[in-house]
Amino acid sequence: MNDRPEADKWVMRQSPKYKQRYRKEWEECPAFRGWLAPVAENACIAFCKNCKITFTAKLSDIRSHSTSRKHQKAMQGQLPRKRMSTILRLQGIESLDVSNIVSLYREIARVPEARDAFLHLSQDGQSLTLHTLWEVRDVEQGEEALFSRHHLGTLDAQDRLSFQAVGHPQDCSAEVLTAFSQSGAYKAVLRNVTKKGETKQMMEFWDQNMRLDSVDLEAVGAHGKVHKSGTFSCFSWSNSENQVLYVAEKKQPKRAPYFSRMEKEDVEKGTQFLYRDSWGEGHMEHCQPMLCTINVYSSAISVLENVPENVSPGQAVWAPEDAGILYVGWETSPWKLGLIYCNNRRSRLYYYEFESDTYVTIVLPACQGNEFPGLYLNALPNNCFSADGNTVFLSSAWHSKWEVIGISLTYGEITKLSKDETVGCWQVLTVKDNYIVACRSALNSTPHVVVGTFTPEGGVNAWVPIEPDDNKVSGISWYILQFSPPDETHAIFEATLVTPKNEADLPLIVWPHGGPHSSFHAGFSLYPILFVKCGFAVLLVNYRGSKGFGEDNLRSLLGKIGQQDIFDVQCAAEVAAQRDEINPDKVLIFGGSHGGFLACHAIGQYPSFYRAAAVRNPVVDLSSMDGTDIPDWRCVESGVVPDYKTGYVLEPKHLEQMWNKSPMKYINNVRVPTLFMLGENDQRVPKTQGMKFYKSLLAQDVHAQMYVYDDNHALSKVNVEADMFVNIVLWFKKFIN
Repeated sequence: MNDRPEADKWVMRQSPKYKQRYRKEWEECPAFRGWLAPVAENACIAFCKNCKITFTAKLSDIRSHSTSRKHQKAMQGQLPRKRMSTILRLQGIESLDVSNIVSLYREIARVPEARDAFLHLSQDGQSLTLHTLWEVRDVEQGEEALFSRHHLGTLDAQDRLSFQAVGHPQDCSAEVLTAFSQSGAYKAVLRNVTKKGETKQMMEFWDQNMRLDSVDLEAVGAHGKVHKSGTFSCFSWSNSENQVLYVAEKKQPKRAPYFSRMEKEDVEKGTQFLYRDSWGEGHMEHCQPMLCTINVYSSAISVLENVPENVSPGQAVWAPEDAGILYVGWETSPWKLGLIYCNNRRSRLYYYEFESDTYVTIVLPACQGNEFPGLYLNALPNNCFSADGNTVFLSSAWHSKWEVIGISLTYGEITKLSKDETVGCWQVLTVKDNYIVACRSALNSTPHVVVGTFTPEGGVNAWVPIEPDDNKVSGISWYILQFSPPDETHAIFEATLVTPKNEADLPLIVWPHGGPHSSFHAGFSLYPILFVKCGFAVLLVNYRGSKGFGEDNLRSLLGKIGQQDIFDVQCAAEVAAQRDEINPDKVLIFGGSHGGFLACHAIGQYPSFYRAAAVRNPVVDLSSMDGTDIPDWRCVESGVVPDYKTGYVLEPKHLEQMWNKSPMKYINNVRVPTLFMLGENDQRVPKTQGMKFYKSLLAQDVHAQMYVYDDNHALSKVNVEADMFVNIVLWFKKFIN
């Protein structure tokens, strides 16, 4: 069925003025009856009953949809495949209201991201079995959901690779950790099981036909809770496929007051209120990690003994032929500094050899001068070696992108293997023989998995997607702008400008990242894409001090926060505001943590430049930032103590230096309406920081509003993330109109 002839005749009878307006008279067109319906909350939005999508009720848009291939298939009874659509094509921010912001959020929040992969090769090498693990936000239930997908890859006569999906995606949200053996014959699963209100951790072992065994880890009693995520976590099969390696907390005796009548061996009286030092924000339950192995056949659990004193082990892998275990050890003495987001904490590589029962500390020489500055990674992929073991594949920040890098262990050469300029972020998921499985995305492209073959010449012959290439997010453009500050450092910085395509008079959201030693990449990211779909342009600023620009660039910020970083942010903002598509009178600023610190600086140092601000868990006063899990941060970044050591006592002159670098110094200049979003359980930046700025603004009769969420520093719970976005958009809309 084709509606176009009838629709064209009806449209041609209308006046030119009518054709350009949002009206409900399209209901009079017979060609549109039966499948098109108005959206009750917004008369400017239409809903296709067959395709289950919304779009503007403009005649040209309706006609375009009615003639689309997707709609034609739906009219013939073929259910459309649910994927990223054009979303809501909103004409200006004025048309935004809560209902269509929520609809927009639901649409984009359901896009999954690949988290892990396992690749198995057939004996003849002509076929591959690919298992991928995906994570997606479940807005309805307010939690992250996990599911797995399976694909079969085949090689044709010319050795060209192609993939076919096998079956439907399988929900695996109850599987906390999953690992496949090297041959692919076995799978280990750590699962949370709740019975009678009590949650237990169960270890399961499966072959390709059935579950072989299930072990109640608490009943065995060898350790505490298994680390299911975080910096220390690992979960891998031995090469012999008879053991699984993981990290768990040391088992602690039950605590009881001195006056308890309980008399049991596993009870320690008088320890009810004894303080236990943890690894801080995001690791509050991680105090004493241990390396553990479980035997698949006997279910016996062994704890790796003789770990060096004052060391917390994690990220462990098996050595070849299971001769030992290689792991990272973080120093704990005299007390633990916050670990999450701080990838450069003092640590060493340790190798434990089973036969000799000895340790070897692997010391890496420091880089000097202009040598390769190192890699800032959360962790290496579980499988990252080429077939000959001479090349390691990984992902790393490279300016404002993440790229796939091959490191030759023989010659020490570093090769960038991802050379597609349209891709903003690559993540290596796994490596098998010379096949590299990666997930790639961009600010206008949803995450999708590709497989490349590493060639003897040291490159990748082609990156083959496992699904048809239909991952584009329409209507978005992005550009990386590069800046060279007028000083003698010769350091550069970049900012990524994300805009709606072919639009003008756009309000601009300036967004510096937190850290400060982190960075934005140009990969798929929920908030920037949502902001653009709502009608904003977004400027993601990687100021000097961001990772991915070299060690000298990164260290150039030390002692200069509140000066060099805000200079870079303001420079990028002023340049972007002069572009033709941007309205320079509608500039906004948004940021969290150190990004919130910079946003508060910006509205104090440049109060007439910004129309409104929104900040998450901002640092506003370095001199009073007590109670943080990273006390070294304010000392080193402010330049008070270049080489921080625990136990350092600050003097009044140091506090004055910190005050002079703080946003609170400029509080009397602020006239910009500011929205605050704070975490009740934030261990990184105490909520008293944001509250101090908020109350000071109220005292000065500056418009301010604050939300406090039951969350930690990241404010990343699904329901929190969703609520914040709606509040931010409504706040910005209110003050630019």
